[in-house]
Amino acid sequence: MTTVTTDDPVFVLHRYYLQAILTRQLFEQMMTRYPSPPGIASEDFINLQTSMGLWYGALYAVVEAWRDYVKPSDPTVDQLIADPKTDKLRKYRNAVFHYQPDYFSPKMLEAMQEPDFVPWVTLLHKELGRYFLEYIDGHRV
Repeated sequence: MTTVTTDDPVFVLHRYYLQAILTRQLFEQMMTRYPSPPGIASEDFINLQTSMGLWYGALYAVVEAWRDYVKPSDPTVDQLIADPKTDKLRKYRNAVFHYQPDYFSPKMLEAMQEPDFVPWVTLLHKELGRYFLEYIDGHRV
């Protein structure tokens, strides 16, 4: 069994996944706090939209590093990342972290109108978590 160090790229990537976990937890708290569909100008809506955008953005940071820099391999995660929905997640992240002239940016709407986008994002998050748990379990920390 090898030891995981802070020089291990997968362990570094895991730190970004921890940020995705925290932002997803925030979004889930907002879903619990505001269970009925909120009005567009309400605090409920703003909190839900903001927390979801932060989660999607943090998750895309993990996806981008997985695919373009660290390049670990897991058949399930790789298949999910190969899905065209990944580009919609990228655009959503860009709409969250880069000024858009429209309140409802077409980049956000594209993801929100994609059939099965939410189940796909949820599964991607879950499978990344599974991968990191298996990786860390196989190494000493």
